[in-house]
Amino acid sequence: MQRRLKAHFIRALYTACIALTTSLFAQQVPRSTTEAPPCSPVRDPAYVGFIPSFPDAPAFPELARSLSLGYNQHFALHDPKATIATLTRARADAASARNICADALALYVFALSTEDTNFDGAFALFEEDIKLFQSIHSVAGAAHAEYSLARIFLLRSRLDDALLHYRAAIHGFESVGDTRSALNAEIADVAAMKKPDFPTLLTKVREANFPCLEATLQNSWSDSIHRSNHFDEAMEHAQAAEALYANCPDSRQQRASNQTSMGRMERQQGRALVALEHYRLALQLQQDSGDLSLVPQTYNAMGVAYESISDYTHAIPMYKKGLAVAQDIHSQPLIEFLEGNLAATYARHHQPKLALPLLKNLTATTLSDGQSCTRFGQFGNVYEGTGDLERSLASYVIAVRSCRADRNFDRTFEEGGAQAKVEFKLHRFEDSFGHAMEMLALNEEMREHVIASDAYKQGFTSAHQTRELFDLIIADLTALDRPTQAFEMAEQARSRAFLDLLASHRAAEAAQKPTPTGAQFQKGLIASPEHVTPLTNAAMLDAATRLHSTLLAYWIAKDSLYIWVARPGEAVFEASTPFSSDKLAALVSATHKPQPTLAASLRNWRALYRILIAPIEAHLPPSDGELLTIVPSGPLFALSFPALLAPNGRFLAERYRSHTIPTVGLLSFTQRNAEHANASTSHYLFVNNPARLPLAPDGHPLPLLAGTAVEVDSIVRLLPATQITRLDGRDANPMHLDMSLPTATNLHFATHAILNDADPYASFLALDDADHKGKLTVADIYALHLDVRLVVLSACSTALGKVTGDGVAGMSRAFFYAGAASVLATLWDIADQPTARLIPRFYAALASGQPPSAAIRTAELSMLSDLRHRRIQTRTLAGPVAMPPDPAYWAAFSLTGEP
Repeated sequence: MQRRLKAHFIRALYTACIALTTSLFAQQVPRSTTEAPPCSPVRDPAYVGFIPSFPDAPAFPELARSLSLGYNQHFALHDPKATIATLTRARADAASARNICADALALYVFALSTEDTNFDGAFALFEEDIKLFQSIHSVAGAAHAEYSLARIFLLRSRLDDALLHYRAAIHGFESVGDTRSALNAEIADVAAMKKPDFPTLLTKVREANFPCLEATLQNSWSDSIHRSNHFDEAMEHAQAAEALYANCPDSRQQRASNQTSMGRMERQQGRALVALEHYRLALQLQQDSGDLSLVPQTYNAMGVAYESISDYTHAIPMYKKGLAVAQDIHSQPLIEFLEGNLAATYARHHQPKLALPLLKNLTATTLSDGQSCTRFGQFGNVYEGTGDLERSLASYVIAVRSCRADRNFDRTFEEGGAQAKVEFKLHRFEDSFGHAMEMLALNEEMREHVIASDAYKQGFTSAHQTRELFDLIIADLTALDRPTQAFEMAEQARSRAFLDLLASHRAAEAAQKPTPTGAQFQKGLIASPEHVTPLTNAAMLDAATRLHSTLLAYWIAKDSLYIWVARPGEAVFEASTPFSSDKLAALVSATHKPQPTLAASLRNWRALYRILIAPIEAHLPPSDGELLTIVPSGPLFALSFPALLAPNGRFLAERYRSHTIPTVGLLSFTQRNAEHANASTSHYLFVNNPARLPLAPDGHPLPLLAGTAVEVDSIVRLLPATQITRLDGRDANPMHLDMSLPTATNLHFATHAILNDADPYASFLALDDADHKGKLTVADIYALHLDVRLVVLSACSTALGKVTGDGVAGMSRAFFYAGAASVLATLWDIADQPTARLIPRFYAALASGQPPSAAIRTAELSMLSDLRHRRIQTRTLAGPVAMPPDPAYWAAFSLTGEP
């Protein structure tokens, strides 16, 4: 249970605190025969906490000091046992002095302190306290107790009782003219309603001119909207609260709460690193305030964020730190909460021996639907991790039911997915599929309300819970022998953010809205309001029919590989096999590294053929030269499919031409880009060998690329001179590039490509660095306006870099957005001599009328023939040496987009 009273006492010297409070007590208010004496926990403007106020304080100095010490222990020292002992003595002194006001004030703090150790007891204490305040006609004192009692009812999901006591508190505060407290209670009251009316309350708060209270209202408004996972609206109100809190130095704890809310939304949308920035600020604010009551939850949130990116090395210490603070402040609910999360994490991290002792510390008794949702989810995690699947399933069923009752849609999605996963492990595939599809519907509803910018949509698509849900659904459908549905589900999971971005770009163009600039793309926060409907099997086959192609699609789960072959007029064929995604990634990575011998290199290519092609080989087209449209997954985006080597010694390129796409849905956009380019007269723009190169990220100068001039010289001789613009040396600068782009239908960059995985939008193609502007960044590429059939990136590893959350490598993604139909890029560092031979052959094939997929295959086969016949040599110290037919020398280029 979270302690809701957000008091802000700083830790101070005990004597200073006594002196401060006693001096405040001394400010007597004269009694009246018609008015009851003031007797309530008065707000302290210095700390936004509460101090006891009763007119007889000077007559009872020891009692005043006891009350002061009790408050200090509760709010600053967080020591319930010491607080209760002190206040027990204070109550005894009050009874001895027959001072009901002092007794009521002591009982008020006594009840607050009891919440963490005896929730049921706190009920009775607050009810007794209300009667005490009422007996001496202390309306303000009773209102404070009513407010605290309402909060407890709310935590127990007794909504009607909570609203009744909140309204009693509001009435009490209003009757004594305490407008601020009345509005604060109204905020809590409105937030608890099923249909809250925040706009009306916002008007009242603004009319009363309480900007810091408005910040709290905006924070509560954000949390209320967020419960329905409307991230976009919720974040707007959280940001409004943050702007107001900037001018509220006494609201550190409330601002920290707002920061944790913002962090939670960032994490749920797949932006864990951004979330951690919010949590660190929240932690600093909480520590500065001196109130540690919410610190354990902040550490817990940090652990969840680290765990969401599978960083257990940092996640587990965060949970442990939170648990340590919870123990220091003697908060039993938070101790159990942290122990449960730590146990669940150990179980997920395959450490059941560490999880079980913590599980035994947890009680099954819950106080509300919200707590039941959390607690039984923790039980389910631990039982699943220890292999007790039946008990795990039973726990998840209770958790899901409780999460739904608590209207906690995020946790419903999490625990519902976990339930479906356990049902799959128990081979209850229909049950698993049904429940997983319920969670997918909830996921799609959440997706509709993700913040409408590209970065957030990428994050939501790649969030581990979203990805694991699709993994599970595909596994269910495979077990149920429904390959067509599984194929459609894989398509639904792919590149949704990118398709939304492309659709948003198209809609903005149609509406003639202002074009985004490269600066707007630097953090990926470009508007993406559209939502693209995933393609059905029929629509995907229509795309294959247009291309006269066979679709070959892959999906890589953590421990399984799925492959589908879809051909027009035929049923979808599926093959699946247990296989570690890490092992597959290692095999792909090995193809990018030099091997000591040709035999060692070819072993990797043969192994990958056995895994990726052999299971579906019989269902591929029978004729040589037919087109494969390959939809990769995960590490397969970095694989050169043409180089896969069959047992008979033939490479895949010797049988088929091929291209890759991140999703079949992309083809509708690349088709339009191609149509626009084809409406223009062909014109080739070559950018190569900049004279003054920018510095590399490590600060060292990039080397000159004289070999690129030879490469481009060989190409331009094959093309009509009237169709060529060439920018090299000092002419390869941003200004000349901008001037030349409007007429270009084919772009060729023969220069350095510098990839920045930490900041993909800062990756760049090197241009002439006059005035230190020699970088065409990915952000700049997004802002271009192209009608281009083909972009050739003849540089090292231009098809790599960080693959976005929706599965598209950075530079290719940017060029497709800018208007390219196809991108030819490299998968590894390429040697000058083979490239200088292969790329001119590619252009010669293009000039003869071949489409890009056929042209690159023609060039590759020509190179392969020369290598096999030892016609290509390299110079060594020992003299010329024939280069082997290793794919490293002929298969580095990958074609993406239109074939």
